[in-house]
Amino acid sequence: DAPPVFMMPDGLSYLHVKRNGLIFGCVAARNTSAVTIIDLLSTVARVFKDYCGTLSEEAIRKNFILLYELLDEMLDYGYPQITRTSTLDKTKKLEIIVWCV
Repeated sequence: DAPPVFMMPDGLSYLHVKRNGLIFGCVAARNTSAVTIIDLLSTVARVFKDYCGTLSEEAIRKNFILLYELLDEMLDYGYPQITRTSTLDKTKKLEIIVWCV
């Protein structure tokens, strides 16, 4: 396994978290706080799980449009905005397709 944060000679930083066999990743071109990005990626995974009921590849595929909208609400030009599920509930515009295991 690769470390969750590593920097390449080209100056790019690669960060990721693994949740339920899925990898949530980010590439940063500037010197950024790795802890903040790792926390944001963990929050994204948690919000996805809150909305889909389960965090799996199939659930993400079936709810892709909803999750894309959530990401759009959560991030603005790469900066975290709204990351609480209770606040995002008020902005939700689409129905959730529940996928049972």
